[in-house]
Amino acid sequence: MIRTLIADDEPLAREGIRARLVDEADFDVGGEAGDGFEVVGAVAALHPDLLFLDVQMPGFQVKDRDHFILLKPEESTRSTRSATTPSSTRAAEPSWSA
Repeated sequence: MIRTLIADDEPLAREGIRARLVDEADFDVGGEAGDGFEVVGAVAALHPDLLFLDVQMPGFQVKDRDHFILLKPEESTRSTRSATTPSSTRAAEPSWSA
């Protein structure tokens, strides 16, 4: 199971990503975040395997990316990829715990 966190300040963008993952057996969306501050807290608490991250939202900008990736330096062998997606606000309760 791939524990997934969706971070976007646009609710419709988060809903779109969640809708695409809901029928995928390998993905479990454990939480959502609506700004950069929520993202950092959610990643630290939930340790997701995959993060869908809007890189331009309140509290987080692309220039902050390197600091964010360093939250889990012990797993620095994981690769990071970026993609352009529409920009998502309320954090959902996780369906899995840390």
